[in-house]
Amino acid sequence: MDYCHPSWLASEMVAEILAGAALIKASIDAIKGTIASCKDVSEIATDIDNLFQGQQDIAKDKRKAKATGQSATQIVIAEETAKEDLKIAQELIIARFGYHSWQRILQIQQDQLLEQKALAAARKKKKEETRQTVEDAATVGLSVFIGILVLLIGVAVLLAI
Repeated sequence: MDYCHPSWLASEMVAEILAGAALIKASIDAIKGTIASCKDVSEIATDIDNLFQGQQDIAKDKRKAKATGQSATQIVIAEETAKEDLKIAQELIIARFGYHSWQRILQIQQDQLLEQKALAAARKKKKEETRQTVEDAATVGLSVFIGILVLLIGVAVLLAI
């Protein structure tokens, strides 16, 4: 299979977008199936989390598709379907547990997303600091080596005279 061929790349992107959409669809179906009988939101927490994860997956795939120049049709359809399913989940949760439960879910999702971004930024900063330290150590080591080499050449020249 030619992994560099544009048609393979396009089919790969469509598959990733469909995976995000499938996660959302499965989550909304699970929420619909258990919302009436669950005692609290924690019983459907995984399904709600998967709903938001599917939405994030679609957004990530959208950025990839834009970078590679892929068709926007599948992305737009997946995004709109995700919005519809999120609206359905919102209505179900508000009807069962109240408006404030939905607002707390949104706030916690936002807080988690911000925390993930902060952790990623901290990891990136730490990696850059480590790279800089290694680079500095290599520069000092090379400078010392060159200094010793120059000194040895100078001593050899003086002994040759």
